[in-house]
Amino acid sequence: MASFALKIGPVGSVGSYDDGDIIEAINSRKIRWKHAEGICSVRHVGVGANGLRPAGTLAEHYLAETHQYRFVRVSRTETKRITLATGEEEIFGPEYGDLALFIRRRLAHSRHRIFGQPGAEVWYGGHKDFGHAAMDRVWAEIEHQTDKRAGDHTRWPYSPLERQCFLILPVDDFSDAELREYKSSIMRTAKGAKGDYQELVKKRKHHVRYKDALGLTIGELANVANRAKAVDLRDTKSPFARAAIVLAKAVD
Repeated sequence: MASFALKIGPVGSVGSYDDGDIIEAINSRKIRWKHAEGICSVRHVGVGANGLRPAGTLAEHYLAETHQYRFVRVSRTETKRITLATGEEEIFGPEYGDLALFIRRRLAHSRHRIFGQPGAEVWYGGHKDFGHAAMDRVWAEIEHQTDKRAGDHTRWPYSPLERQCFLILPVDDFSDAELREYKSSIMRTAKGAKGDYQELVKKRKHHVRYKDALGLTIGELANVANRAKAVDLRDTKSPFARAAIVLAKAVD
């Protein structure tokens, strides 16, 4: 369930958020990724006596589905890089760095992501892909290996404090491009002693007039204004159509 977190309260100083500003915008892709990342965290995977994570775990599957490369140590000084999308392989030798030192430093971290066996260590890197197709594959494996279901993980886990400070409301889903637009600021070119520069006009380009656009009762609005209460409209309202409630700000 996609959602917005809106700023509630009086307008502060110049450059601060306005009442009704979209502080956070969360779409379904981001929700799927957030829950999958937590379920597949290496925190849930122990290490062997050799200090390495066991191969074939859910944590490794997640990394394999979301990263561009798998790296495999093939000798004391050489690493094989495999492009996961194509299977293309390339060997990197000692001219690229001290392999043993690299692995030793990685293993020193409690949440390291090094798998396999000594001398045949495996890790992942390159560009990351958290798109819907990758999340489809990750969630299929989660449901195969555990009793967790994607259908039970459809809401962003806002904290109790966030639900007190902001108004959380459900909305219809949106793209990552729209997400970036909702969180963008209004800037203008200003003149300075050292030349032109970009000046912040408004922290957000878009806002929601929640007091009259959402059909909230007087009692509901009073709860929204009361910072001691956590208000999450996902519990009581169906998703709002963004086209009907989101307004672009007018700038002089």
